[in-house]
Amino acid sequence: LLVKERVGFMKLHDVFDMGHAEIGERLGKSEVACRQLLKRARENVAEERRTQETSVEEHRRLFEAFVRAMQTGDESALELLLAEDASLVVDAGPASRYGRIRALGGPVVGAARVLGLVRTFLDQTETEGTRYEERLLNGQPAMVTIREGRVTAAVTFAVASGRIRGVYVQYDPAKLVHVPSSA
Repeated sequence: LLVKERVGFMKLHDVFDMGHAEIGERLGKSEVACRQLLKRARENVAEERRTQETSVEEHRRLFEAFVRAMQTGDESALELLLAEDASLVVDAGPASRYGRIRALGGPVVGAARVLGLVRTFLDQTETEGTRYEERLLNGQPAMVTIREGRVTAAVTFAVASGRIRGVYVQYDPAKLVHVPSSA
């Protein structure tokens, strides 16, 4: 479930006091399936809370290691940094492609899939000459990609248990205009 779906499902049950059978009827699912959905939603929300409780030092350590691995193209280091269930979310705005990569229709989930997409990104001719630099965005360390003097993407992370659990890429040029191309 997406975060908004988890929250919405929990609200139906907890705030509006709807039973599992009633929710199932509205969603076209069985009562048992709705119980399982609610259980998973609670587990995922609890996991997100743990992600947010990571120390600033741990977040910075993982962030810096990720930037170093991107700068050097060290795929084995990237693999060690990603949690097994890591996810990658990209907001590409109106762009439908980045080189050979088509805009993603939703999150990419799993360390191997995320690494495969990063590998494809690094192997493209469109990526040649790209610089990877640190910035502070929304009070958190972030990585920006700079090509031909302009910011082309901003990347933030969610970390937990010593691994990167989420990679969030802002690739929409309209949303990057406020990000400076130099520190």
